[in-house]
Amino acid sequence: MSNPQVLDMGQIRQNYNLVNYAVLFSFIDMLFIPRLMYPVAIPISMLFMLIICFSFKYKKENIVIAFIFIVSIILTLNYSLLLGGEYITDNIKRALQFISFFSYLIVAYRAKYNINYYVWIIRIFFAWIFILSILFILNPAEVISVISRIYPESVYIQDSNLINLRFSYIFQDPNGAGYFYSMIFVCYLIIEKNWKVKYLFLFLFLFSLLMTQSRGAILSAFCFLIVIFIFDRKYLPKYFYVIPLILVPIVIYYIMQLDDVMNIFKMLESRGDNESSLGGGRYYKYIYMLDNFNFKPFGIGYNITVNDVIFKPHSDFIMLVLSYGIIVLVIFFYMICPRIKEQAYLFIPFIFGFLINSILDEYRLICVFFILTGLLYENYKVQKRDKI
Repeated sequence: MSNPQVLDMGQIRQNYNLVNYAVLFSFIDMLFIPRLMYPVAIPISMLFMLIICFSFKYKKENIVIAFIFIVSIILTLNYSLLLGGEYITDNIKRALQFISFFSYLIVAYRAKYNINYYVWIIRIFFAWIFILSILFILNPAEVISVISRIYPESVYIQDSNLINLRFSYIFQDPNGAGYFYSMIFVCYLIIEKNWKVKYLFLFLFLFSLLMTQSRGAILSAFCFLIVIFIFDRKYLPKYFYVIPLILVPIVIYYIMQLDDVMNIFKMLESRGDNESSLGGGRYYKYIYMLDNFNFKPFGIGYNITVNDVIFKPHSDFIMLVLSYGIIVLVIFFYMICPRIKEQAYLFIPFIFGFLINSILDEYRLICVFFILTGLLYENYKVQKRDKI
């Protein structure tokens, strides 16, 4: 007779292999594959991840946290339905989106990661976006046209991006692309072992990041590179300090020589005016949030109106406080809080996007963050084993 214990262990290994490959496919999906547009606009792999999350056994405390989180979301949804208005469908969609994020996180944190696979996928990704960025410089209209046909979810503000020559890859917002690149590159710096290759991909990353013209993402990259330089220089390429010594004089020289510098400043100024017309002014939005901080266990729903005018937070933090209340905010931070030092480095570009732009509005951003968090923890465990 077969040993039932052996059969059980084999089944467990098979289940975990399924989870591991599902997460690997999801990572590729988030980086390259167009998302489904019908019946719902989500990445293909989200469907597999949502199904897999129901196959796990959970600790009681995790069940309680998930229950409180979901109940708070449902209370918010019910309240928004009572208020009525034209945003009922959007509020339902966003409520389901939040619950799906919770499910995705569970699967991403349960997986085991083959680090070499992810290193090669990230290398291919940065080579790909670098090539696309070069093509965008050569023929921006054609590149935007092709990407819009392949990735219809990116169409929304591509005309505005074209006017300002901002390359947003497959995202609607170039800021989203910038944070996407930054989060992936932080993880790559930590898991890549070949420091010579790091030099190459550091250049590809910085070039592609500058093409987004995302001030927040560029600042976040500067911050995480400085923090890693101070606290964990082993993750940076050898002689990393030489790079700014070479780049700064070159940049200064070209700024002094170029006749088009004023045109660049005018373009950035027009971008600022455009962002203001789209609901900019984050300082005043934070003041409004502080004056109307929501300590209730539920909120008014995703869409916020002030004096019958739609209020655009341009900040996930403001949105969570006003739209969903204190319970969802606390549980969300509990879920994403870094557990190890390397995850804290990843948290730097994430929190920049979370505070001054939006991570939660885009499946690719939040889901990749969950996968990278799990990948960094796997890398931490490998390093710990190697030291023993």
